[in-house]
Amino acid sequence: MRDVYSFALSSDGMQLAVGDGPELLVYRGDGQPVYKVFCDGILLGMAFVGDTLATVDSEGRVVFHRAADGRKLEEVQLDSTPLGAFASPDGAFAVITTQGPVLVEPNGQAGGYPLQDLVCASFGPDRTSLGLGTSTGHFVAMDGMSGAAWGSLPVGMPIIDVKWNHQGFWVLAVEGALLRVDGGATAILGREELEGTPRQLAISSDGALCAVLLEGGRVAVVEQHTHQNAGHVVFRRDVHAIAFGRAALLGFGLDDGDASLVDLITRATVRTEPHPGRGRNNWNVDLSFDGGKIRGAVTLLRSGGAAPILHLPQEDVQGGRRGWLGAGCMLMNAMVFACGGCLGISFMLHYMKVF
Repeated sequence: MRDVYSFALSSDGMQLAVGDGPELLVYRGDGQPVYKVFCDGILLGMAFVGDTLATVDSEGRVVFHRAADGRKLEEVQLDSTPLGAFASPDGAFAVITTQGPVLVEPNGQAGGYPLQDLVCASFGPDRTSLGLGTSTGHFVAMDGMSGAAWGSLPVGMPIIDVKWNHQGFWVLAVEGALLRVDGGATAILGREELEGTPRQLAISSDGALCAVLLEGGRVAVVEQHTHQNAGHVVFRRDVHAIAFGRAALLGFGLDDGDASLVDLITRATVRTEPHPGRGRNNWNVDLSFDGGKIRGAVTLLRSGGAAPILHLPQEDVQGGRRGWLGAGCMLMNAMVFACGGCLGISFMLHYMKVF
């Protein structure tokens, strides 16, 4: 298992954390440093889980920190060697170990399911489903509560990483390609070729975009509506990990405890500032992707595959009624009041015998 999971981005994109050896470095979403914590072992994995930041180190210690200030809340000691970590959208935290996945609760309880040759794992829509990939090329989908396997699918080559796409399928990274597998791990639904060997996957919360960290540090962006390659994001630094925050906000964990954020829709970028006592690094990023493909995939997916429906805000609708139609109504009202006033004056003069 490679050490690419020492990076985490909160689901709202407001916090990011980077592991640099035993040092946990936490930043705000605008790149400003918040706090740092020195851990007992080398950090191998981390994830934001609700209002906590969970980490696992090389000594098998799982620590739940308060995300706001890094204060230690709970610590759990694992019995097996950790390889990485992952979390579910509904707040479950699990560790990939040499003996299989281990679900860890903040109250100190831990439970796992034995699986040999495990190298990657992901929760499905929530903590009740797991997708597991092995170095022998078997993909297993199982119930996250009971450990009962729904299906086991041989893919013919080692599985490097796996992620769940909320459109309803698993995405597997294998040598030179991405595989789409049905939720029950019974069939391969499709295959997309890559321009290199993948190291890690990240999928946006709506399932519209997939980012692939390739050997050499390039990050490919694959839109998940028509499953086409939309281009690359390239840093002139080592990229160790990637993760999506809100919508199309993609985070990059870099060497030396730095990180960057790129909004794939607006192309806005954020770079972290150094923590006190750490040196400043400068770097450039090359955004070599087709923004039209990305925006199209996001728009089509959100609209159900059809043309988007325009919903104007209420104030815009009301403002529109003050156009030609509104002006006509105001003119007619003025004429009615004028006529009514003239009739009233005529009646009064007639009553006073003026004519």
